[in-house]
Amino acid sequence: DYSMATMAQELFSALQATGITRFALVGHALGALIGLQLALDRPEAVSALVLVNGWLTLSPHTRRCFLVRERLLHAGGAQAWVEAQPLFLYPAEWMAARLPRLEAEDALAISHFQGKENLLKRLQALKQADFSRRAAAIACPTLIVSAADDLLVPASCSRVLQTAIPGSQHVEMPWGGHACNVTDADTFNTILRDGLAAMLPVAREIR
Repeated sequence: DYSMATMAQELFSALQATGITRFALVGHALGALIGLQLALDRPEAVSALVLVNGWLTLSPHTRRCFLVRERLLHAGGAQAWVEAQPLFLYPAEWMAARLPRLEAEDALAISHFQGKENLLKRLQALKQADFSRRAAAIACPTLIVSAADDLLVPASCSRVLQTAIPGSQHVEMPWGGHACNVTDADTFNTILRDGLAAMLPVAREIR
């Protein structure tokens, strides 16, 4: 079962097994959707959310990207899937300057490929996820981060998400692509650090 509810429950169970019962969750893309699901299913456990390049419902553009990627997987197998992946994640100039790194990442991803069946089930779960009717019930502090040049998930999806979640905040990075946390880690980490500090203020000793 690859539903968001099942994946969220698996994460919650894993955290419980380590003794973690309350937490702030930072999720990117699929991770953001799992975060939304956990905040709805286990509101007592989620103290804050950071949603990076997530969405309420799949945009037509992202659906088209997924369709193209599925066709690549069927026609060219793991190698075609892996070699196309960076095109959806990174800005062109960033990739052009890091060809050896990308080739090394491709080789690693192919050697540890998760399997066609597993991958297709994950894609199906992403396509079916729809939080449009429930997002207003999310009560924890929420920060939404997007990149203006995200090729896979339009930045407008994050703006819609911010409108749907009461009291949420949205920060849009001007550059970085879908994997903006990788391509511009300094900017992303500053946004993340400041956002978490605002949502989870450290209690000060009262003298």
